[in-house]
Amino acid sequence: MDIEKCKKIFGERIQDIRKDKGIIQMELSELLGVSREMLSNYERGQNVMPDDIKLKFAKHFNVSLDYLIGAIDDEIPLVRENRIDLPKGFPPEEKAKVQDYIRLIVDANKHRSEKQ
Repeated sequence: MDIEKCKKIFGERIQDIRKDKGIIQMELSELLGVSREMLSNYERGQNVMPDDIKLKFAKHFNVSLDYLIGAIDDEIPLVRENRIDLPKGFPPEEKAKVQDYIRLIVDANKHRSEKQ
């Protein structure tokens, strides 16, 4: 994959994640320690984000660098504790339901532990 395609994929993915989380460019640029204009350039694939800032982004949103740079197409977490591998091609909407159900169980157990 050439560098221009990598920059384009990376930019699209960080923009999609930012928008999915409901964060505006100014908020994310402050979090990453870059100007809003520079973040915009990263999202449009016009500049290459330095590795230390990529890592800060990946850690904050718990997404793998492999996914961000386009090496893989499945959005997997950077921190993979308690990971459940679903079959390849598992529908994203069903994956979200499984994740919601797991969160529900985890939250219920937290509340149960706090009461004891």
